[in-house]
Amino acid sequence: MNKGFSLLKLIIILALVLLVASYFFNFSLKKAIESEQTQENFSYVSEQSQNFYTKHLKNTFDYLWYDVFVDLLWNSFIDNMGRIQEGGPAFSEEVTSLINPEIFNTGAPQGTLQEGQSENAQQPNEESSQSEPSEV
Repeated sequence: MNKGFSLLKLIIILALVLLVASYFFNFSLKKAIESEQTQENFSYVSEQSQNFYTKHLKNTFDYLWYDVFVDLLWNSFIDNMGRIQEGGPAFSEEVTSLINPEIFNTGAPQGTLQEGQSENAQQPNEESSQSEPSEV
């Protein structure tokens, strides 16, 4: 059983606290939110948050969004989806040659199992085929 704290639990607890407060302490959430002082506080916090974002975070988030996510990740994703939709490979030839040219140019790399080959079957090794086993 998951014993973590969920958002649903938080919402239910807050609703129960508001119900109990409104019943026992004659608390009105509507009056509290609509009061002039509360509105001024919300306005002040909103304004300060926007200023902080603009001064300190905007340039970093813009760089991460446009230069990293959109340019590097999203555009590559769209190119690959178009290539797959047209029936082509998932990766371009440029990418596959950078990953491991042996896999994509000559088939399976040495030391991997070929189709129909069991894991116990051994590939002939140049050293073992040329020399005889030595006695210990």
